[in-house]
Parts: sequence; C-alpha cells; structure tokens
Amino acid sequence: MEQKVAGPKTEHARRLTVGLKLLILNFLLPVLVIAGVAVFSYSSQYSKAVENSKTNTLNSGRLLSKEVYAYLNAQFKTIQTSALTLHEYAALTTLPQSKEDYSTPGPIKDLVADLTRIKKSNSSFASLYLGLAASPGLVLDTWDELPPNYDARKRPWYLGAINKPRTDEYPFVSEPYATAAGSLQGAIVLSITQALYNEEDRPIGVFGADMDLSVLLDSLKAESAKQNVRIILFSRDTGMTIYHPNYTLADQKTIKAIFDDVGIKDPGGEIEKAMRQNKEQAVRYSRPDLGSLLGYTFPIDGTSWSLLITVAD
Repeated sequence: MEQKVAGPKTEHARRLTVGLKLLILNFLLPVLVIAGVAVFSYSSQYSKAVENSKTNTLNSGRLLSKEVYAYLNAQFKTIQTSALTLHEYAALTTLPQSKEDYSTPGPIKDLVADLTRIKKSNSSFASLYLGLAASPGLVLDTWDELPPNYDARKRPWYLGAINKPRTDEYPFVSEPYATAAGSLQGAIVLSITQALYNEEDRPIGVFGADMDLSVLLDSLKAESAKQNVRIILFSRDTGMTIYHPNYTLADQKTIKAIFDDVGIKDPGGEIEKAMRQNKEQAVRYSRPDLGSLLGYTFPIDGTSWSLLITVAD
C-alpha cells in the first residue's frame, strides 16, 4: 500500500495548530482563569457589601427605634408623674369660660401656675391642659379662650385616655391632629394624655400635653442623611405618615397615597398590610425610579407607630 507523505502546507498547518494549543494553554487559559477569579471575587465582595449594608440598616433601625421610644417615653413619664400631682384640682366644678376666669385668684389660677411650671420643665411640650369629667371646658397653661361650646370630654385626646385600660403602662398617644385652641391653634400636634382616677377607681378627668414633633422629625431627617437611607415614620392604625422625606404632616399622606404617587404597585394591599403589622420584619417592593427595594419595619413601643427604613435590594 502506498504511504502518503505530508506536504509543506499540511506540515505548516499542523505546526500552527500545535502552536495555537500551546498559546491557549500557556497564556490565554491562565488569563481566563485569572479573569474568572477576579469576577468571582468582585461578585463575592459586592454580595458581602450588600449584606453588610442590610446588616447595618437593621442595626441602625433597631437603634433608631429605641431612640424614638426613649424620646417619647421621657414625655410619657413626665405626663404620668405630673398627673399624680393634679388630683387636688378634680374637685373643681366650674372651669374657666373667659380670660378673666384665668386671672381671678383661686384654684384655676393656681392650676394654671402648676401647668406652666410643668411645661417649663420640658421643652417638647407646646401646651398643657386639664379636662374634668364633672364639667365641660378645659384649663390651659395659657390664657387663651376656648371656642364656643367647647367640651373636652368629647375630644379624641380625652376619650382616648378615659377608654384606655388602667393596667396599661403607657398613657394615651393620639394620632397627629390640628389643635382647637391655644397658641398652636390649627397646627398639627401630638397629644399625650393620662386619665385621673379617684379613690373608687373612677375617672375624674384627663391631664395632657400637646407635644411639638419638630425635634423628633428633625432628628429623623438628619439620621436619614447620615445613614444614606430612606426613613418613614407612620401609624399602623391609620396608615398615615408622620414623617416622610417628601411630605409634611400637613399633607396628611397615607401609605397607599404615597404608593400611588411614586408608582409602587400594590393591587392587593399586601405590601401595606405587611408594613402595618406590629413586628420587626423585612418588606420587599419596587419603584419605577429606584428599582427593587428592601424595607425593614420597626415598631415603636408604647405607640401605634412604626419606622420603615429602606435600602436597595
């Protein structure tokens, strides 16, 4: 049988193939391996950075929720302690109807002086007041007249304190609302109120304070900028936002309304339901402008409020 002899072209092609194989093994393959390791390393570092961000957000959220609670709890304690000192005024049967009643020497003037003293001890209190079960009206720490036919016993802050179980360790905390009297008339404030009881354990009145929320809201704004996260404070009961970076209290924006504004789709309301549960948990959602987001909710003890802190998912 005749044996074929490789020609110059065939031998050249063979040598070229061998050379390419050696090039791949000695140069390209190591480069690809190094590139793969680099990509994996970057991906791993990115994943760790994302996890660290989430961990930091969790820790920051827990710390911030405790700080909000500590701030509010200081006001709670002042209200509860002060309420104990005001029982002597429960014997009043006539409350002031005009400025003259405030300035007339006697129990009303003494009560106003006590309220003023309590207010001076806490800069967060915008106004202090006492409403009694025996009479319509109200005693304020200021000399302001009340609107006609004002009856404290029909106001949410009064009813909230009276209807709250006495065994509850916290005073009543209202939703933000517009005041009907006082120097902050028409402003959105928060009321903290404590019921007064007689020896027979029956309610005889309610002592309370309108709290200026500006200090608390400013601290949330500063913390949001410091941590580079979005922070929202909202009511679990009503879904109303108390603090939001793009809205004020006066806007009276609910979670649902904000979702509609920014394009978050929640047709079944499942995201909002999750947010309004009274527990710490993760909530995932997306925005057209920001993409996939991961939020953590943190309930505030003693209130129906929760913080939502959001980072990129």
